[in-house]
Amino acid sequence: MHTHFEDVRYGLRMLARSSGFTAVVILTLALGIGANTAIFSMVNAVLLKSLPVEKPEELVVLKYSDPQPGQLNEDFSYPMYQSIRDKNGSFSGVLAGSGIELNVGYGGESEQLYGELVSGNYFPTLGVQPWLGRLFTDDDDRVPGRHPVAVLSHGYWQRRFASDPSIVGKQIILNARPMTIIGVTPPGFYGTELARNPGVGVPMMMATVFRPVPANRLENPRHRWMTTLARRPARPATLVDPIEALR
Repeated sequence: MHTHFEDVRYGLRMLARSSGFTAVVILTLALGIGANTAIFSMVNAVLLKSLPVEKPEELVVLKYSDPQPGQLNEDFSYPMYQSIRDKNGSFSGVLAGSGIELNVGYGGESEQLYGELVSGNYFPTLGVQPWLGRLFTDDDDRVPGRHPVAVLSHGYWQRRFASDPSIVGKQIILNARPMTIIGVTPPGFYGTELARNPGVGVPMMMATVFRPVPANRLENPRHRWMTTLARRPARPATLVDPIEALR
């Protein structure tokens, strides 16, 4: 067993020196999910390089493989996301998002729209600047159910609100919940997936309102429902030794 551990350490040190290290990194974190260990890998997807954000080449998708099924998965629980965000030493920022179906009411009319729950650091990590008003910060995403604010996409703002610059500060109804519009994203920004293009973003802590089942969605480490992206720092990242991480 001791020899096996030494081999693993040696292999990891070699990976850290490899020029391809920025493409795939293996991280192991103890996440409080029994005796299982989740192994994370960074996938530098080609599509990420074309995202209309600051330095898209630094963005990576995080995926993991549980020992039981033995396959890659990109659905994270909120506690898993918190652990990576707060304990990693390899990323300058880690963000999360999850799609939601919304019924949007404004001016006596309503419509169905695809939206997204996003972490408070979503826009700052992507380097996206507001077109109007402001975008979310960590202060907009601290207490479950306590942040009734929303951000509109530029396209949806144009189509539904006729590019009205006074829309900031007004309320819309999302799934029977009044929400205050605080800003509009810039033209061309469609989120992190081209096929999705959410029209409205709301803080992740509002998941208890817009996706109330299960009630412990934000606390349950086994309920996996969100995707996670990270930004690599400009300097080379430090590989996490899984043996040391488990001590």
